[in-house]
Amino acid sequence: MSSRLAAVEFWDREIGLWVKGNHRLHPDLERWRATYSGRGAGTVDMTVMPEPYIGSLAGSATPALVMLGLNPGAPAPAFQSMDGIYTQRVRETSYSNWASSGPYTDATWQQAHGRNRYHHNRLAFARRLHNDDTIQNHDLLYIELYPFHSKAVTAAITPPPTCSPGSSSIPSASSRLHLSSPSASPGFGPPHASDSATGTNCQSIGQPPAAQPTCSR
Repeated sequence: MSSRLAAVEFWDREIGLWVKGNHRLHPDLERWRATYSGRGAGTVDMTVMPEPYIGSLAGSATPALVMLGLNPGAPAPAFQSMDGIYTQRVRETSYSNWASSGPYTDATWQQAHGRNRYHHNRLAFARRLHNDDTIQNHDLLYIELYPFHSKAVTAAITPPPTCSPGSSSIPSASSRLHLSSPSASPGFGPPHASDSATGTNCQSIGQPPAAQPTCSR
């Protein structure tokens, strides 16, 4: 089994439990959660669905663009809480099915929040990069360093000493994915920027995947 498929299966199982009301985290996810302790606007909101990635992580086609973010950004309870619109979609299908649909540019989200500038800017960049206007939002892949929501990132995300890349670990969303792009590419915010249109806490994607915390049992 490929590492990306293993990651998809892991997250489908764990988030599948969450959307059914079982909010007890896998021990490694609990350790991952504890690697960040932001306060104030940076406080983690555990009442909404974790989001480790958006896009097709193990699809047959190579993503047009792969981007690394710090975390999924500000919570949107109407969409991500236990009664949320997106939580219900995951409950009816799977996390990977929902994530691969390009949800944050769908009509339901944009009717509630307006045009998603964060995603549209990155789609425009991908089309310019490849000189291909047929690329769609679901062709892009966003991977989060920390899969839990907060309005801002106000502290370091620091894996504990026993969690290190290359250890026997849970499959992180970025397993074996090569992330590379000029940090000053058009359409990307500065490192550790918060995109005001979506609340997504993002950074340029030049950071190597080794920064991703992967925790052993």
